Amino acid sequence: MPPSSKRSLRSLQTVIENASPESLRGFFFQDDENFVAIASEIAEPFKPLEEEDNEENRNAVIAAINDMKPEVTLPVEIEAQRVLLLTNGKGPSALKVIAEEELSNEEYEAAFAQLGELAVALHVHAHHRRAFDDAVSFRNARLWRDGKLYSAFDVDLEHPKPVDANAIPKEKLLAAVRLRLKLSVDCGMSVVDLPATEAYKPSVLVIIRIPKDITGIPEHLDNGGRRLRFLRPQKEVLLIYTPVEQRIEICADTAPERALVSECFATEVLGHDVSTKPLTWVNYDLSQFFRTLTLDPPAVPGFLVDKTALVEIEVRLARWKQRLRLSVPFGDEIEKTAQSYLAPARVLQRASGISRAVIAVRYRRQESDPPSLLEITISDRNRCSLLSDPDPELRRLGRTLLTEWKIQHPFRDLSSGELGDFLPLLLELHDRGEETVPATFFSERKTDPDRLVEAKLIVQKDVDDSVIDDFDDEDIPPAKDRMLYAISTEWLEQRIIEALQSVLSIQGKQEITTRLFFIGSMSIDGKDVPCYLARGLGEQKWFVDAEVQLRMRSGAGPGIVFCGKDPGWKCIAANLIMTLPRATDGSAGFARLDKGYVETFFRSNLGLALGGTALTLVENADGESGTLHVPGKPELPLFSEQQVHCFRQLVDAKKKGLPGVKTRDLIAGSKSSGIQQMLGKKRWPVFQGYIEDLGQSWWGLKTS
Repeated sequence: MPPSSKRSLRSLQTVIENASPESLRGFFFQDDENFVAIASEIAEPFKPLEEEDNEENRNAVIAAINDMKPEVTLPVEIEAQRVLLLTNGKGPSALKVIAEEELSNEEYEAAFAQLGELAVALHVHAHHRRAFDDAVSFRNARLWRDGKLYSAFDVDLEHPKPVDANAIPKEKLLAAVRLRLKLSVDCGMSVVDLPATEAYKPSVLVIIRIPKDITGIPEHLDNGGRRLRFLRPQKEVLLIYTPVEQRIEICADTAPERALVSECFATEVLGHDVSTKPLTWVNYDLSQFFRTLTLDPPAVPGFLVDKTALVEIEVRLARWKQRLRLSVPFGDEIEKTAQSYLAPARVLQRASGISRAVIAVRYRRQESDPPSLLEITISDRNRCSLLSDPDPELRRLGRTLLTEWKIQHPFRDLSSGELGDFLPLLLELHDRGEETVPATFFSERKTDPDRLVEAKLIVQKDVDDSVIDDFDDEDIPPAKDRMLYAISTEWLEQRIIEALQSVLSIQGKQEITTRLFFIGSMSIDGKDVPCYLARGLGEQKWFVDAEVQLRMRSGAGPGIVFCGKDPGWKCIAANLIMTLPRATDGSAGFARLDKGYVETFFRSNLGLALGGTALTLVENADGESGTLHVPGKPELPLFSEQQVHCFRQLVDAKKKGLPGVKTRDLIAGSKSSGIQQMLGKKRWPVFQGYIEDLGQSWWGLKTS
């Protein structure tokens, strides 16, 4: 029976239990610094396994690995996990495709002469690491195609050209990516030609490997001490370009990376001018069919479009698995059919989404030509039959029609001027703390959300039917007014930071937490003032998290924290909280942000960040929150009735000249046994900057 394996080493145990001794030797004793320590530790127990392959000897190797320190086994466990990825599902075929492209005939034959998929993967890992890495990336790209980390863009090329791995200008593309993503480190790149399959046409795979920040893993030494082993993990951007479809498919952690790297590829590799012809984001919006099923034929250069009609629509009902399909012959009016059979039950108004639509287009290229029929099928938000049409002119016709009908949206980023205009609204969106936003959010602010949809800062997600029962049939608000939009948080953060940096003439970015970013330091009166972007400060949990982090950075001096919603506090740690004021004309909008206004705000309110001029406790009307002002210290927000009670007594004692206050009086009325428990463990280091232990259960207020 195999020894009990650590949960964190299950992949290693699986490899040892199933691979041959020859494959295991190649894997564990390869020339890789991450394997040196583990190879030396298992050298002795591995010898009996090579002499006699049995369960007892395999268990001895597993036991030896279980006894090793985590910092030794972790890197090898990660590699074992990657090996196993190439032994099931799409892994073996991905490895074969990459091996055929990157290995010589002799290397390929040697690899696939191994017995079993695990042996093949271990062999390629040990002897052809770059090919192995590329195979894992390709396998991931295949799986991510329908996931949240995936986007697709169509490129409208006037003069398409064949593109293969040899045609990719690697250095030029990498330089552009570094510039657009503002990377301070060099990146790696692999380029692989992908052959045609039953499901996909020939394409080229570009893998960009981006080093992440250096991190340290504690290594425990035999003498009881420890040291840090530094490593730089990496992340990948996976891009697949299919020339015959003129489509870029890309997988990356964030929406900004996907959009910007796609633009770099289109510009540097395809020679495409994205400023005049933006990339078309492949995300088809069928929501207009909630309003009308009629499609008017627009003018398309090079074609005479006689008639366009929706001939089939599939809607999802209360649950996505419930579907209803309406189909009519070309020439029948689907609108009338829907009115007769769907309107009485308000099916379209109540539907949770539209999953499929078929559009028929009758066209001619010349007046004298007989009419032809083009059928466009759209399904699953990012699938369209136009991609399989071999005629590029018909693809152009279809794309033009879909764009004119606003079913397909071009990706059009906000200009610098627009970014400044939208900045206050974007800050509000960023601070909502919710994944979706209703259409009423924009109507209340007299803003059309379509421009933000074009810039991919928000995405049409669903129609809110919860309000339908409040209206008569003829008064039901149109679908656009009931639309729910998903907020693209990463893209939104990126654009807000870029806008603030542009306005304030600052640079630099550091993610302190997922809700707090350092965005650079601006010079005010000859001093560097750190600037931050935060969200969620209106909630105590996120305020405390940000406060703890900012107090750790207090050596940088007073700063400014930008947020989209007034949290009710004027300061956090030694930093002023700044939200943008409403416009002075009484409209629903905000005033435009400018550098001079920020400088004036900082000078006028700097005293607050430094604690004011007098010891004061300002209690809010509810009596359950307040703010402590201590000269020379940042103001201290108080979040509970017990905290207010505690500091009220400390302030009163200080003003009366009393030596201090007993613990029992400070915690009276609470269920806590001590002052630290009452104030809270997480925030205790913050409170220690304001109170001091006088001994014998007496506490006083620090005022210097």
